[in-house]
Amino acid sequence: MFMKKEVVQSMLHFILMDIKQYWIEELNTEGTDFNYDSQDIFRTGYEKCITEWKIIEEYPPEVLSAERIEILSDLRAVATDIIELYEKHKNFFRQYKREDLMLDTYKARHPHFDTLSNLELKIILGIESEIPSKDEYYKSTFYDQYGFLLNDYHFEIYVFCKYLLNEIKDNFKETEKYKTFIENADLAPYFPMGLVYSVYKLSDGILFESLSELEFYKSINLLELYSPLKIEKSAIKRAYYVLHKFSTCIKNKELKNYWINVILHRLGKDESNYSSRYRDVVSDNATGDDTLFAKNVDEIFKLHTI
Repeated sequence: MFMKKEVVQSMLHFILMDIKQYWIEELNTEGTDFNYDSQDIFRTGYEKCITEWKIIEEYPPEVLSAERIEILSDLRAVATDIIELYEKHKNFFRQYKREDLMLDTYKARHPHFDTLSNLELKIILGIESEIPSKDEYYKSTFYDQYGFLLNDYHFEIYVFCKYLLNEIKDNFKETEKYKTFIENADLAPYFPMGLVYSVYKLSDGILFESLSELEFYKSINLLELYSPLKIEKSAIKRAYYVLHKFSTCIKNKELKNYWINVILHRLGKDESNYSSRYRDVVSDNATGDDTLFAKNVDEIFKLHTI
């Protein structure tokens, strides 16, 4: 490899340092500078991170020189800082109106749509962005100019930093290569229609707020840009158990972790809360109704082994 590995790792460190500083500035300005330019900055930062990481994956640091150990220590520190920043302020980052930003940007560049409501424009853009595959969508002019504004780069950078931190701790021994949200999108749908429909009949309007069958299928499979899926407040532990059962259908560890992280993120739920509660309905303290519920759910997934 012509470029020293230390240089590549240092570049990744500098990119993450810049992202960390931008996040701190966002928090200090209470998000008033969230706009097209800031989203473009985070998009560029995320893509640069991935570019550098792909090089590191291809040429892992097999010999840890003193210089390399110092750089990896710096990388570990900044990744930890970003993870802690996100986890402390995730509700702040989640409240950004990315959809409104995209629609407002589109209207600004197409004044003849300015009188339309956001709902009317979404219908039009739904037709314009109705592309046969996710691969084509992410390569489209629409995505490059507008669609990327819908991406939650704060979350994706956080996911990347968690992976990076684990890689450093494991001395780059992870066999599963990192996949971006675009690469993961190509793997959807994760679950077949029959399984999702069986869960839908059990949960619609009970565990999750009422949706159409198609909306539920697309939400569970992360196929929607605007996910309408929401958990009923009184059914969190049971909804968590259903999500857990879905996750067990995904055999690839990294993909499984990605799916549960994304679905919880879209639901506005914390991973720590999910981890502490998803087995409540099968615990020693479960009620008789909870036990019956879990049995019915287990039967559904047993009949639809993937």
